[in-house]
Amino acid sequence: MKPVIKLAFLDVGQGDTTIISCPDTQEAIVVDCVDSEAVIAYLERERIKHLRGVIITHLHADHYKQTADLLYGCEKVVGTQGCEILATSEAVPKTYPPKRYPPDGDEHSTAADLPLVGKGKRKTPSSLTSLSKLYNWCQKNQTKCQPFLDAPNVANPIQGTLAQSLRIFHPPFSNYATLRASGLNNVSVVIRIGDASGTGASALLTGDLEPEGWAYLKEKYSGLESNILKFPHHGGTWREAETDDLLTTVRPSAVIISVGSNNTFDHPRAEVFTSLKKRRNLRLLCTQATDKCQLLVHKERNSVITAFEGQIAKDRSFFLFPRENQCPCSGTVIIELRDTPQIVQPESVFHESLITAHYRNHQCSLLSVASSTATSGEMTTGHTEG
Repeated sequence: MKPVIKLAFLDVGQGDTTIISCPDTQEAIVVDCVDSEAVIAYLERERIKHLRGVIITHLHADHYKQTADLLYGCEKVVGTQGCEILATSEAVPKTYPPKRYPPDGDEHSTAADLPLVGKGKRKTPSSLTSLSKLYNWCQKNQTKCQPFLDAPNVANPIQGTLAQSLRIFHPPFSNYATLRASGLNNVSVVIRIGDASGTGASALLTGDLEPEGWAYLKEKYSGLESNILKFPHHGGTWREAETDDLLTTVRPSAVIISVGSNNTFDHPRAEVFTSLKKRRNLRLLCTQATDKCQLLVHKERNSVITAFEGQIAKDRSFFLFPRENQCPCSGTVIIELRDTPQIVQPESVFHESLITAHYRNHQCSLLSVASSTATSGEMTTGHTEG
């Protein structure tokens, strides 16, 4: 019997934090981290013994800013031995402070940096403090810091059974400099997760890839079809035609958007929703609701959290790690990759009732509880025991 791979897209606000795990082998790989407490709580809940790797898709603060806290904190988790490998597409700078990393097109990554702290001459950007912590960890653990590139002589540095299910698609070694010149987003690490034999369910994690990087990726590779798509760049940057092309190529049955309720970047874009709505059998799961779904969505937060707490009372395995001023929709999304993908959280009836009760302008196509079938495979929705 094949080991089950479990994906958890944590509800962390405006940023990305994804955990790939295998309950059978008690292994996990973390892709990006902006909320170390939520990650550690999830690893403890899943009884993870082997943190095989932490991957930073690209060095924008909304993807790495609590990575160092996780790397130091996981060493204290009972039963684990700390992170085995830190894998990045772009090396953490060898000198500190580094040159400023270029922002993305909508300056989302710049705004994700925390505000200035301190007084007078001592005032410094606290985002650099996050990077300095990461720099210090790398200096102390140089043998654990490895590149994560699609290059002929660079193998996947992460070891273990779980790592065998990963395929690195991006960034390319051969054209790295050209893509890097267009911004860090286009050299985001892109990973496909699925059975090495090509059977069973699969997922594609795309970091903050923008259309220019996607065009290069699509031209270079075949085999991008995946049941689950983590939509790039929090639903920003992409226009309708570009989204159409992405969805036509990947052919997902479910799309996950990690987004924050209080973002001011127009994420997710209306054009992304327009493209998604054309596919009636596609299930959309946004970690948080935004004003696109309900004007002044933050006013719904207390009643939404109460609904989630009621769901926890019915299902003790439900994972909730709420943050202030954030209004969850799907909340943390947990999917098991079996022969077909199975959405473990949120349970369909609960999620659909929550949406209809609280989000008047919701952008989802509400699906039946039983199942939805897409060309890339059948997706079962609802709770299953992991």
